[in-house]
Amino acid sequence: MQRRRLRLFHDSPLELLFGFLLLMMIGGFALYAWNTWNHIHERSEAELRFLDRLLIQTTREIFTYHESMLHVLGERLQEAGALEQPERGRALIDQMLRLNPAMAGFGLARADGQLVLVSGVPAGVSLPNLLQNPKSASGFRKALEHDGLVPGRTYYLPLLDSWVVPMRIAIRDADKQVSMVMTSGFDLNSPATAWNILRPASGTRLGLLREDGYWQYAAPVAPEERTAVYEQPASAGDIRRIRGYHRQARAGTGFYINDSLAVSSWLPRWRLYTLVTRGNAAIAAEYRQAMRLPIAIFILLIASGYAFYRISRHQQREYENRLIRQAQYDDLTGLPNRLLMTDRLGQALEMARRKQQQVALAFLDLDLFKRINDSFGHMVGDELLRQFARRLNGILRAGDTVSRLGGDEFLLILPGISDTGTAEAVIRKIHRLCQQPFLIENREIYSTCSIGLSLYPDDGATPADLLKAADTALYRAKEQGRNTHCFYSEEMNRQAQRQMQLESALRHALENEELYLLYQPQVDLASNRWCGCEALLRWRHPELGEIPPLEFIPLAEQTGLIHEIGRFVLQQACADLAMIRRQWPYAFRMAVNVSAWQIHASGLPGQIEELLHTHLLPGQALELEITENSVVEHGEHLESLHALGLSIAIDDFGTGFCSLSYLQRFPIDTLKIDRAFVRNVALSRSEADLARAIVNLGQSLELHIVAEGIETAEQLAYLKRVGCQTGQGYYFSHPLPVETLFQRLRDQYRQLPD
Repeated sequence: MQRRRLRLFHDSPLELLFGFLLLMMIGGFALYAWNTWNHIHERSEAELRFLDRLLIQTTREIFTYHESMLHVLGERLQEAGALEQPERGRALIDQMLRLNPAMAGFGLARADGQLVLVSGVPAGVSLPNLLQNPKSASGFRKALEHDGLVPGRTYYLPLLDSWVVPMRIAIRDADKQVSMVMTSGFDLNSPATAWNILRPASGTRLGLLREDGYWQYAAPVAPEERTAVYEQPASAGDIRRIRGYHRQARAGTGFYINDSLAVSSWLPRWRLYTLVTRGNAAIAAEYRQAMRLPIAIFILLIASGYAFYRISRHQQREYENRLIRQAQYDDLTGLPNRLLMTDRLGQALEMARRKQQQVALAFLDLDLFKRINDSFGHMVGDELLRQFARRLNGILRAGDTVSRLGGDEFLLILPGISDTGTAEAVIRKIHRLCQQPFLIENREIYSTCSIGLSLYPDDGATPADLLKAADTALYRAKEQGRNTHCFYSEEMNRQAQRQMQLESALRHALENEELYLLYQPQVDLASNRWCGCEALLRWRHPELGEIPPLEFIPLAEQTGLIHEIGRFVLQQACADLAMIRRQWPYAFRMAVNVSAWQIHASGLPGQIEELLHTHLLPGQALELEITENSVVEHGEHLESLHALGLSIAIDDFGTGFCSLSYLQRFPIDTLKIDRAFVRNVALSRSEADLARAIVNLGQSLELHIVAEGIETAEQLAYLKRVGCQTGQGYYFSHPLPVETLFQRLRDQYRQLPD
């Protein structure tokens, strides 16, 4: 099985929309996160710059204050002559220490480096020379070389158990010569130290880095870390990074050092670098804190959007499935429709082609389904279709397909059959299931079906060819009386093609003047005089030749052309009748055949009335011939026609389903005995008795009797003997054109006695 390739998005508009919105949300969130990071970074850098300014200001205040204080103290000590008599200055020193609790101590030395006075050391104790001590010599010389305060390296003072920042300043006389050097220091641990007022936030560090690489001041520093911080120089890399930063003149802007954001400044007066740093971990923690709510909202939006997408996608799939089912299945029965049937039939044909098998296609149509709909309503008809579909599904073999094409038409695909016997077995099952009544709304309804079958590959190689062949076979099955089945044959195809050819030609027959009327005389059997005629429609096609009425009249009824053709027949017949009556002194009636479709149409009485008025014809001059079935189905329409004075005749009496009660119920004037009952009256006693019975029936009901199909003198003699009034047939005359008919009437008129 081929592995399906995973895709993030499919091609449906909903998925594309969700994908677009998701990308927009991710892009928007990424932009927001980036902006938030930049904002926090910029804010952190601004805070570092602010702390750097505070550190610079605090350092300046500390050093300037101590410098001013030491200058003042130096002047007082000079006035007191403390260099010659050191004890004179002790009181001033003690007073200064009391006023400055952050000060760790004080020392006074001559220009040659000899200490003469140290706070906390009693008089008489021998004091060292600072120039002779390596640790203090460098700082002492710097003090001699500078006019201002010179800070020394921060060191640990055991006496105070504290870390001290030493500061020295040289006091000069009026000649600018160094007269004394004062040494002081302040305790980094003292709360009074101004640097301790600065309390950076968590993750932020402050520091003053000496030019020699040692830390002058750093905060915050744990007590156990102070030795490592103050007694060891900073790493060479950090020092190069700071110096490189200042060489690029980027003071006041941020840079990174040891995974920390840093800001640094240079204090040239005291040869110190300020360094304020904030670790990336602290910045990241602040960023995470700032993004906590947006991330929660973003996740909620994504989850809500995805849930909405899943719900919408589920609904869309259900809708698509419904559309697919509506497109491929019949709503009423749930069976495959024509579209799906065509697809399955194509698959069945392809499979049969590969396996060299046969496929049978059965076209089913419920007999007289319209009558059930008209009698019981469409709800009952729909339920009948549903039950019939369920019964069909119940008898199918595995692999068979039944579909509903529409209305009461069903199609059955029977693949993989070996011969027609297999299909016959299935068809017999269908006929048997139709013998059982359908129980609908407490009614037992019986319905049979007609079936037409076609076979692959004998009757066609494509679904369209097989369907056409099955439809043709179904039509033949219905012609054979319904409730049967019929296999397609080539003869059916030829007949169907001729039917289509005739239908196409018939639609143009009137405009091409191919239809015409012939008239067969009707003879009064008592006087042998022509008393009327029957108008007979004929069709002569320039290519197909003469086409018999039995072939094109049913076609005209099926296609609806019978109304237009019927109007033509009535118009032509009335015109010819008017011409005959104007020149014929005797009564003459013309019979015209009228289709049941014309009787059912509401406009027929008005149409005939207009023709009678136009041609100045009395109503009794025209007789309408209708079939027995027309009387049964449309007898209620005859009253309006009879009211015009027309005579109503039942044509081919005895061959239909007309009850004798209809002869009394409806305005019938004439019975025409069908030629089938006339043909053997001289040869068969039973048929002779039947013809006599029809004549007696007509006479008892006071109906006029016309016998059709008289072809021999024996037939004529018998009909006269039993009392038939009028005859018609080849014995008297073939159907004639109106001109010939009129000429024959004139010849007959000349032969009559004066």
